[in-house]
Amino acid sequence: MAKFTFAGALTTTALINTALTATLAALVTGCFDPPKPACAFLCGTDSSCPSGYTCAGDGWCKRDDVAPSFVCEPGTVDAAVADAPATDAAEVDAAEVDAAMVDAGTTDAGEVDATSIDASVPRLEIITASPLAFGAVAQTASATQTVMVRNSGAAPSSALTVDVTGTDFTRVSGTDTCMGATLPALGTCSFEARFAPAALGPATGVAAVSATAGGTVSINLTGTGAPMLTASPTTVGFGDVASGATPERTVTLTNAGTVTTGTLTAAVTGDARFSIATDSCSAATVAAAGTCAVAVRFTASSAGDATGTLTVTGTPGGPVTVALTATGL
Repeated sequence: MAKFTFAGALTTTALINTALTATLAALVTGCFDPPKPACAFLCGTDSSCPSGYTCAGDGWCKRDDVAPSFVCEPGTVDAAVADAPATDAAEVDAAEVDAAMVDAGTTDAGEVDATSIDASVPRLEIITASPLAFGAVAQTASATQTVMVRNSGAAPSSALTVDVTGTDFTRVSGTDTCMGATLPALGTCSFEARFAPAALGPATGVAAVSATAGGTVSINLTGTGAPMLTASPTTVGFGDVASGATPERTVTLTNAGTVTTGTLTAAVTGDARFSIATDSCSAATVAAAGTCAVAVRFTASSAGDATGTLTVTGTPGGPVTVALTATGL
């Protein structure tokens, strides 16, 4: 078994990190070129990299003057570790170490064994933030979001499989560059997930990407099915109304869905001083992108504040509500 002996008192963590750095330096020609490695390594949490490196869009520090030829301990080495130069204080005996496998296990305060850490395997990761939120989408309409996948490992993946599950969530096949693809080290692909709510209310799903060589990763999907009808304005304020006056305000309803609404019904509830003056919505259906309108009247028959609600219902289509306020003088 190969051992690494280090001069001076080192913490276990520092010892392991130093051993890994020294071992990979011995195993991979040109990867660790003291004092700076010529390979890619993960950027810091604040997208930071050492001097002479730039944090690329894929989240890896890369030298400004040399293209990376190897990945330094994918997923584990950060800028602080990868930037550590080889040191004369470390004595490395790597005669028994397989170039594809390095094991870091502590033995005592001054020794580290190296026999089995796999430094040349693919590792899939989804770099899009989870959960992926679609927000509110009108019933029968749809919205799409892009999911980015990266192979953060040091070897190519096998063929990828993409699976999107959950009510009202599907994969968009025409824009998918992941399904069936193999990703090289540091390679990326993307696919789109679609949310098309058939029902009102919150919905959840999962998008998973898997490969025999690369593993399985997933991202949570969220969205809310919203009514097809939208109201403008969403609140109606009459302000101060003189005694005996009967002002009216019009609310326009638009079908934001992709199919015709069911038969609609409009009603006003709350203070009895509110009423419907004219109504082109009730007993009607509204085609996709079509509109109807309801005029609400406030009769200042008495003094005091008044609140109410205009509600338009339909299946599919609603309900949609509009808050009403006024003050009788």
